[in-house]
Amino acid sequence: MNQLIPLLGLLAFTNAYVNIALNKPAYQLYQYHPGDDRFDASNAVDGLKSDFRGLNGQCTLSANDQRTAQWWVDFGTIHSIHHITIYYRTDNVTWVCDGGMYGDNCNVPCGNCYESKQCHHINGTCLKGCTSGYQGLLCTTECDENYFGLNCKEECNVTCKSCNKSTGVCDNGCYAGWEGEFCETECPAGLYGEHCSNNCGNCLNNTNCHHVNGTCSEGCEPGYQEHNCTEVCDGDMYGYNCSIPCGKCFESEQCHHVNGTCMNGCDSGYQGQNCTEECQDNFFGRNCEHICNVTCRSCNKTTGVCDSGCFPGWTGQYCQNDCPFGFFGEGCSSQCGHCLHQTTCHHVTGVCEQGCEPGNQAPSCTEACEGGMYGENCSTPCGNCLESEQCHHINGTCVNGCDRGYQGLKCIDECEDYFFGQNCNDMCNTTCNSCNKTTGVCDNGCHPGWRGSFCEEACMSGSFGLQCNNSCGHCFNQTTCHHITGICDKGCEPGYKSTNCTEACEVGTYGENCSNQCGHCFETEQCHHINGTCMNGCDSGFHGLLCTDECAYGTYGKKCESKCGHCIGNSVCHHITGACVQGCEPGYKAPNCTEACTTGVYGQNCSSPCGNCIDLEKCHHINGTCLNGCGSGYQGLLCTEECSFGYFGEQCNGICGHCKDNSACHHITGTCAKGCAPGYRFPKCTEACDGGTYGDNCSLTCGNCEESEQCHHIDGTCMNGCDSGYQSVKCNQERCSNKCGHCLNNTACHHVTGTCENGCEPGYKAPNCTDVVPQILASLFLRIRYLKSFSTCFYVKM
Repeated sequence: MNQLIPLLGLLAFTNAYVNIALNKPAYQLYQYHPGDDRFDASNAVDGLKSDFRGLNGQCTLSANDQRTAQWWVDFGTIHSIHHITIYYRTDNVTWVCDGGMYGDNCNVPCGNCYESKQCHHINGTCLKGCTSGYQGLLCTTECDENYFGLNCKEECNVTCKSCNKSTGVCDNGCYAGWEGEFCETECPAGLYGEHCSNNCGNCLNNTNCHHVNGTCSEGCEPGYQEHNCTEVCDGDMYGYNCSIPCGKCFESEQCHHVNGTCMNGCDSGYQGQNCTEECQDNFFGRNCEHICNVTCRSCNKTTGVCDSGCFPGWTGQYCQNDCPFGFFGEGCSSQCGHCLHQTTCHHVTGVCEQGCEPGNQAPSCTEACEGGMYGENCSTPCGNCLESEQCHHINGTCVNGCDRGYQGLKCIDECEDYFFGQNCNDMCNTTCNSCNKTTGVCDNGCHPGWRGSFCEEACMSGSFGLQCNNSCGHCFNQTTCHHITGICDKGCEPGYKSTNCTEACEVGTYGENCSNQCGHCFETEQCHHINGTCMNGCDSGFHGLLCTDECAYGTYGKKCESKCGHCIGNSVCHHITGACVQGCEPGYKAPNCTEACTTGVYGQNCSSPCGNCIDLEKCHHINGTCLNGCGSGYQGLLCTEECSFGYFGEQCNGICGHCKDNSACHHITGTCAKGCAPGYRFPKCTEACDGGTYGDNCSLTCGNCEESEQCHHIDGTCMNGCDSGYQSVKCNQERCSNKCGHCLNNTACHHVTGTCENGCEPGYKAPNCTDVVPQILASLFLRIRYLKSFSTCFYVKM
């Protein structure tokens, strides 16, 4: 007897299962013993499974001698069925569970087992361990906090708030200061904090802030404060570390936080951009824009009040008022004098500006006229009153008459010219220029050639002319001259000329009749007009009493005291200037060849430039050797040779770096002009590449070396291997040991996790697209052909 026994179908959900076929309509073709309820098609979906023997009414059986058995059930709705397993009749022998189940009746789902997801059918142990993110024998326990991966052996990055227990990705974000899928990267320069979303403050010299808390380790730019340098200075401070107090800004406002400038100007009494300077004397007010009153001794620099008092003649808080009428001077404490018509005096000086009442003298009109003056303002002098007595102070009359030589009521009329004495009755001497009108004395002098009080005597021998003050000239043989004209009637002594023989010979001549020429006297001065000697010596280049002889060989100049310089071939120099006519010996400068060559040149005519001596110090003025050695980059006695190939710098002691194509570096700086050999950093090519770079000009980026270590600076090799997911000596190729699933449109999966980032082909499940999605069924129809054994039952598991 061939028989099949269909049992029941199950539909799996997340963590629970439900019998979707329970009590659903079922039908069977070729039932065993039709009409016998013990074998009806509905027995497979009645939920009873305590006795799976064929004749006990919990299974459906097919008819004998049928090679095909058909049974179906109508679920009534559409469901996604993962798989179907058919079990044949075992006469109550326990089945081995399949499809991720275990335990009695295989109704307990397996945990998260690795690869096959199949566990031990009795105790549920995962035989190959757990899938990523789970641990324990049954693989039902998620990884502990901060652990992930296969069997939870991988530790999350410490910069991760919490990581995905399967992949280790920081899917809950990073701690402040970190970013990246695994929170492995510090915030970029200029950013810090949570999600690297905060901009650094104003750190000193544009240095970067701390990537976690934003602090500026080297301090703030001038004008900023606090650890993060984001707050401008306040509290009337500015500048570096906000350590400089603001000046006296207008209305005590805050100055500019960086440079201390008072943007709206200064308070009263202060000036300058920073308002730290008090007003200069005689200035006051805001920004010192106001000038103190000029009548003020000094004013308050804030208010302008004359707090040190006023200059004489002024009064008031600002010294703006004249003294009151009738007063003047310091503190307006002095009274005016007898001013004309009772006008007031000047408030400063006390002067009566319109003059005085008669009888009083200017300027203050407080004293009566005196000193020979009378009239209004004492402005009219008295006449020549007898014995110089004071005239009347109002009308000027001489009460007791006039002195000799004068006449009239006021004694102001002199005698007529050439008359003198009482009543002007006496006549002056005719040799007199004019005589005293009182005494007759020739007080205005005599005619030339005459002398005496009354000009009655001729000049004495040896003198002549006006007042006989002129001495006769150098008359021949010391004869006397005419007493009126001074003429030497017999001619002049040698060395003199003119009719009076008073003029020495002209410049350049001397002797009798001034007929001889002077020699080369000092600064072309006149020689002695009589004997021709040069009183102050000779001009440069000459010697002798008369300075007519040139300097001797080897000497020149004033008094011929200077020796010739280093003339070429010991030749003679010019007797006046000392110039070497034929040139200088090597090492000396023209024209006189007495000075060594100046700094930077040497040799014949100082025409050769010095070499590259140390610190630009001059070389030897004759042979050009550098006395203290060569400057950086040069060698040799004259320091004209550049450093040998491969060397540079001071004394050529510097060794060139790894220059490109083994070329020489710059002989002074050591810079490689053609660039560096691969693996070294420009400009001197002495530093190997770092910071994740290698190769030519350090322009290539290292691959994914293990723990982000530096690769080989020349060829980029990762010496200690690659990070996860990468391979090759440079770790720049993705490792592909596992085969991708059925990714959409045959696209590549992620090289590390295998995830199909663009989705799966139809029929496969995300994320890796390796698991088949169950088919959609509205009803289940089973047809089993060619039964292999007699009296077989089947069990359908869905």
